Amino acid sequence: MGRVSHTSIQIAGQPPVGPSEQQGGMAFGYNDAGTPDMLAASQPRRLETAEVREIVRDFAQAAVNAREAGFDGVEIHGANGYLFEQFLNPHVNDRDDATAARARIAAACCWRPSTRRAR
Repeated sequence: MGRVSHTSIQIAGQPPVGPSEQQGGMAFGYNDAGTPDMLAASQPRRLETAEVREIVRDFAQAAVNAREAGFDGVEIHGANGYLFEQFLNPHVNDRDDATAARARIAAACCWRPSTRRAR
């Protein structure tokens, strides 16, 4: 999901994750009364370099799984503050580690054309 999330909808109340610790805007969550509400996004936890590599592998494996299940392709929702977009956005991604090259992240997650012929 990325940095624009709230701890009330995260597993075990953990903070959302992102490329940096920059807090997002407003996010859906549950307020103190337990009512669904728009709340200030929770402070995200900056992903470790190894975690970023794991997420890239997860995206790639999900695409393989979808193809093996018979889907024609995979669409990555990468707009409006989702994790993929956050790594591409220089205003959010202030990393200086091996994942700083946003193009590498994009290339690693890119969809590859099918080798199957259209039916």
